Amino acid sequence: MELKFPFKNLTVNHLWEFRENKFLNDFFIKYKHQQDNFYKEQIEKQVDFFLDFLPDFENEILQIIQTSNQKTIDTYFNELIENCSWVCNIDSDGIKHDLNEINEERYNKFIKDVNEKSEEYFKKEERTKYKHLEKYESYQFSLIGFGLYGNPREGKKVKKTNYNYYCIEQTPNLFDLSFFDDYINFLSNLTSKFQGVCQRYIEKFENGEIIASEEDFYDKVIVYVEGQHDIDLIFRAAELLKETEILNKIELRQRGGFRNLDKIWKFYNENSVEITGQIKILLYDCDTNKSDEDFGYIYKRTIPTVEGHIISKGIENLFNNITTQKAIKAKKEFIDFNIKKGTKRGIEYHEEINEVNKDEKANFCTWMSNNGTKEDFNNFKIIFDLIREIITNANTRS
Repeated sequence: MELKFPFKNLTVNHLWEFRENKFLNDFFIKYKHQQDNFYKEQIEKQVDFFLDFLPDFENEILQIIQTSNQKTIDTYFNELIENCSWVCNIDSDGIKHDLNEINEERYNKFIKDVNEKSEEYFKKEERTKYKHLEKYESYQFSLIGFGLYGNPREGKKVKKTNYNYYCIEQTPNLFDLSFFDDYINFLSNLTSKFQGVCQRYIEKFENGEIIASEEDFYDKVIVYVEGQHDIDLIFRAAELLKETEILNKIELRQRGGFRNLDKIWKFYNENSVEITGQIKILLYDCDTNKSDEDFGYIYKRTIPTVEGHIISKGIENLFNNITTQKAIKAKKEFIDFNIKKGTKRGIEYHEEINEVNKDEKANFCTWMSNNGTKEDFNNFKIIFDLIREIITNANTRS
């Protein structure tokens, strides 16, 4: 079976797109020369799209290292080294030579078109019938409406001048190489970001530091959460609740917010990418209100909200009110209390939105890890049960 590495392949292909003729045309002509705002926005979107793939690409590298056998690791990195050898090679002279060749082709085609159109122009009857600048009358038919039986409406006579020369109104779309240094800097900046991800892992691979933990495929479940504090609290809960066995079966990774979890789901779902047997769980905080969905071995799940708890947002909603009160007593800055009032379609509403202060999240996490008891973390059992259920069902299905 041929191994496929979707994030590596897509990231490499996106980087190479910045050298293709369509992009070069947009960059040199539309964006730089014509200062077209539409194409400026399009180029910025292409750059953002490429940069959005880099974290997913690095996650794929880590997944290959941590969950694959040595044969898969070797295949992946040998491909990556080969990819880097051509996509990261910025040959300025070669690129300029190619642009000059394209310019020459475009110019020759432009001249050919001009000659053909001018020849056609001079073959017209009025060009040979009258002398240069001689005035003559001709019919000009109306372009709007039709007469009886679908014929054009009768036109009117107009005076014209016979010009025995062909006026060229267009110019060839040539790359303006005065912007060449700007393009090379642009390309070098994006390439360096890609190289920055690749090189630190390639060096370890070439030094023999990346070795599979087991000879056979090590099928760990990947659990993506919203942030690092989620991981820290889950690890502490596992210690207190004697759930370390489940931790040995999973790999916890944070993605910096629910929107980045959405990107992972969108990629696999829309591109129909499925790695058979490789279970991935996207674990959202309760306040995101995401629906549970499955796609192959990819599972989207939301931590259930525990109603009545003081903290209503984030994984911290799992802490009961006694625990939260202890934390507030230790440091009142931990929790922000907000009351939202209003009227919606004539009905008044009153909502409390209490959450851990964003600047205190790290401190709150540290305090809970150091001072929390088994009882304080008891509701985290929801997470372990959820993961365990998915693994059991997936293994039963396969």
